[in-house]
Amino acid sequence: MNEINPGVYPTMITPYNRDGSVDLGAVGALTEWYWEKGCHGVFAVCMSSEMFRLTLREKRDIVRTVKNKADSLRARTGGLRKMSVVASGHTSDSTEEQINELCAAADAGADSTVLITNRADRYDCDDGEWIRQTERVISGLPSDITLGFYECPYPAKRLISDRMLEWMKTTERVAFIKDTCCDIGMMRHRLDILRGSGIGLFNANAQTLLPSLRAGAAGFSGVMGNFNPEVLVSLYECFGSSPERAERIQDYITVSCVVEGLRYPLGVKYLLKEHAGIGELIMTRAEQDAALTDYDRECLESCYRFNKEARVLLGIRG
Repeated sequence: MNEINPGVYPTMITPYNRDGSVDLGAVGALTEWYWEKGCHGVFAVCMSSEMFRLTLREKRDIVRTVKNKADSLRARTGGLRKMSVVASGHTSDSTEEQINELCAAADAGADSTVLITNRADRYDCDDGEWIRQTERVISGLPSDITLGFYECPYPAKRLISDRMLEWMKTTERVAFIKDTCCDIGMMRHRLDILRGSGIGLFNANAQTLLPSLRAGAAGFSGVMGNFNPEVLVSLYECFGSSPERAERIQDYITVSCVVEGLRYPLGVKYLLKEHAGIGELIMTRAEQDAALTDYDRECLESCYRFNKEARVLLGIRG
């Protein structure tokens, strides 16, 4: 089983060219931007990536581009620093097509191939049936593929139960769980179940990041990794050694999460284009004709300035 880094994993957005195709050059540039911000991994091909609106070839090309860039960046350090790549993309209904999609992600180089929990829950099944359906998918995958699970909110969120967690432990193949419950009490309970299993639970909710890390979470994987990844990295790296500093950083993160509601992912694409030079088009396939309003831009610029000033006050390099 592949080992994946603990730490901060942004949920990668998908940049597009003016003809609507995936901009793989910008995908590589964004991967390098995550690296420069100190991220420990990337979740490629997820909801932020619009995975339900990508073709199988596009998904595979994105994962391969991210993995190749991550490997080349690692080589620059003489192998001393690694950025793990986890990827999903099994959006089909049939078992056979899901297996094909998951194999494509693994073949493209993903360190952990992530299953969406709701793909085995199309009929609101009980835990036993969910496990049986998931086992059917896993049985069709090569035995050396490292697995992960993601409580994807679309089209319906299937939360992971205690029984499902216990089953995941028995597979001895799971390295990554993206937790989207946003409930610190539930996260603590899940972490108690997972303790000693080698399965890393990554919190998607930035507002509860610090208490989840203190409870044993492996890290963060969520949309805020596209806005201020260096701040999340700083929190992850100091929470054990500098508790007061960690609390100050968490206070800032909690307030800054207002940016999540500013037309995501259009908002983050605007900021990346304007301030990092990444991507040439501010669009999504869900809203091809959508445009940011002056109000949206003013709010986004305000959040950007606030983030810049907060980094100075907190002593975070960005």
